[in-house]
Amino acid sequence: MIDIQTYPHGSDVLVVMLRGDLGVNDVKDLQARLDREMTDEFNKLVLDCGKLNSISSMGLGMLVRMQSRLKAKDGEVRLANVQKIVAEVLAIMKLDKVFGIYPSIDAAAKSMA
Repeated sequence: MIDIQTYPHGSDVLVVMLRGDLGVNDVKDLQARLDREMTDEFNKLVLDCGKLNSISSMGLGMLVRMQSRLKAKDGEVRLANVQKIVAEVLAIMKLDKVFGIYPSIDAAAKSMA
């Protein structure tokens, strides 16, 4: 089960705080939430993974698709506060290079400035 909270960070960055486990059944909920909130105003996304315990392969796939979608709008996806177990999964899949992992939300947002 995943808990999702969102808030703006500056004029074009949306921060999404993820708490819990991003399992197969949660991916549709997260995608629907992002589809609603990633309006034309926001083309940059920071996922705060400080409370994210695990992520499924479906969750990883959804993030890759979101990265492609935002790049088409001159945007990006960045990850912040990634826990060790999630960081290891990202590294194994070589997705740490795709998204970039940052120690804080501010650092992740500044990387897209």
